[in-house]
Amino acid sequence: MGCGAEAEEWLRESYQRAVAIGLPAQQAAAQANLGAALLQQGQLIEARQLMEAGLALRATQGHLDVSIDRAFLAIVCLRLGDIDAAEQHSAQALVDVQRTPQIEHPQQVWFARAQVLRQQGKHDEARAVLAIAVDCLHQVESQLPATQRQHYRTVFFFNRALLEAWLLQIWPDPPALI
Repeated sequence: MGCGAEAEEWLRESYQRAVAIGLPAQQAAAQANLGAALLQQGQLIEARQLMEAGLALRATQGHLDVSIDRAFLAIVCLRLGDIDAAEQHSAQALVDVQRTPQIEHPQQVWFARAQVLRQQGKHDEARAVLAIAVDCLHQVESQLPATQRQHYRTVFFFNRALLEAWLLQIWPDPPALI
């Protein structure tokens, strides 16, 4: 919900506990979430290290759905200026989301990819991918009661930013999902 500083202390504690008692799945989740909290605060180097370690740990456990983690890592790499890594992670995130399309917020993955393409100067491709992100948003919304649809569009930054990019041509600067 955009409160990375408030979440950071709890997430660090969660990560330390998962390591101490040997819970690799929880450790990987804590690394991903802590990385996202640090990304939100602009602490990009540590965010990247945590996210990469979390992805590696999840891979050893055979996790299939890491598309959101890869999308966030792509944004970190993009903000660090590592366009090649951002390209790699955002492209792989799309492969992941297409393999397991039942993720909770698929529009995040597509929106991350659109931001990477835009940063590369591939504006037509970015716009096409952004259109897919908007379609995903509408599909998720269609599953909600009508009274909650507008709230869903506004409560999450990535939905607001996605719609601003689509409707107003205003992209997050710096690139972001949270």
